[in-house]
Amino acid sequence: MTAVEKTKSQPKLRKSPWVLGIFVLLSLTFLILLQTSNLWKSLSVDSASDTLLLYALSSLNFFAFVIFGFILLRNLIKLARERRSLELGAKFKTRLWLYFFAISLLPIIAMAGFSYLFMNRAVERWFTQIPENIVRAPIKVQDQAIKLQSEKFRETSKMLAISLEKHEFTNEELSNISEAGNLTRIEVLSKTNQTLALHEKILPTEQKAELDVIIGLVKNGRLEEPSLRDGIGFDAAAADFSDGRKLIVISNLYSEENVSQLVENALAEFDKLKEKQINIRQIGLLTLGVLTFLLIFASSWTAFYVARGLTVPIKALAEGADEIAQGNLAHRVEVLAEDELALLVNSFNQMSAKLEENSAELGERRRYIETILQSLSTGVISFDAENRVTTINKAAIQILKLENADFAGFNLNQLVNDENRIVLERLLNRAKRIGQASEQTVLQPENADGSAA
Repeated sequence: MTAVEKTKSQPKLRKSPWVLGIFVLLSLTFLILLQTSNLWKSLSVDSASDTLLLYALSSLNFFAFVIFGFILLRNLIKLARERRSLELGAKFKTRLWLYFFAISLLPIIAMAGFSYLFMNRAVERWFTQIPENIVRAPIKVQDQAIKLQSEKFRETSKMLAISLEKHEFTNEELSNISEAGNLTRIEVLSKTNQTLALHEKILPTEQKAELDVIIGLVKNGRLEEPSLRDGIGFDAAAADFSDGRKLIVISNLYSEENVSQLVENALAEFDKLKEKQINIRQIGLLTLGVLTFLLIFASSWTAFYVARGLTVPIKALAEGADEIAQGNLAHRVEVLAEDELALLVNSFNQMSAKLEENSAELGERRRYIETILQSLSTGVISFDAENRVTTINKAAIQILKLENADFAGFNLNQLVNDENRIVLERLLNRAKRIGQASEQTVLQPENADGSAA
């Protein structure tokens, strides 16, 4: 059986990480397309069920965030325990995690700094005096337009007075003038403020009350009141005839929702937004924090996954090398590995199989040599580097008058007496020094107590 046939086939690679990665990539692509195409704007919260669904999704995101945090904490605690227990591969895993963490932290810091500075700058520009000035500019334009309108209205009243100087008025003629000039009321007073001619449109009760107030101010000579020329409600103007009569004209009702009020409402909303700018900053920082945590978690998980793919085969190879060193040549490394590590594992298994085969072959040769040595009539003894017996045949046992026993591992002084030991040690030392040695000598026979005869 060959070494390749002895090694077991490697298990198939797990498909779950790839499936999960593809799912996450597709989800991210879908969210990007949804955000860029503004399709989410068509989704509105119209019922309580929609609100409940949003609440459930928010809760799910929160629980997922907590679970990710516990997973990261568990991996870090596990790594710390592996380092304390001096587990093989823990230092490499720690170094790899630190590298991934540092590499991912650098762009995160740059992104967070840029986003923070950009956000602060944008918020400051949004909530400075520039928008207020832009919003307040129409007020000045409106004030100028109202002033110009009031002046033209007074000039119109004076022009009517000059045109109708020597004319006797009737209510019907005033009605025609009112319709042509878009006037609510036109009245001619005598020197004693008695009504000579009058035309007034029919108005609701509230507008009638306001009109009466305006008429009272005009008849009392208080023509400089701001309410008579502010462009809100009724404006009034008066012109004198040369004979002492007085012409009073009152414009149609102006809309109360003028530009000024709209601007004031916009400024009020703007002030409310200014009060919420701290919340905007906090939400922005919180979003950056969540993104930072998710990126750190992703980089840490990637580091642990890559480290596991490297350290597990290396640990298995180190344990296999230790088994081989202890003499267990039948040990094989069975571990999931990829690329060059898989090739290394296969090479290690082939090496161990070859070593086992060579060991078996050497054992067979050793037994063969021992069989030959036992059949020789010449005494043969082999020693190791420390002069301990490794093999001894029966002829040597009979020559040395030893008992039939296993003398493997015995020292030389345990086999012969001192005189013979000196001779044999001199021969062994010379053989160690020059590679081989021979000598003809006569060994002294030994007594039963081990002394020379």
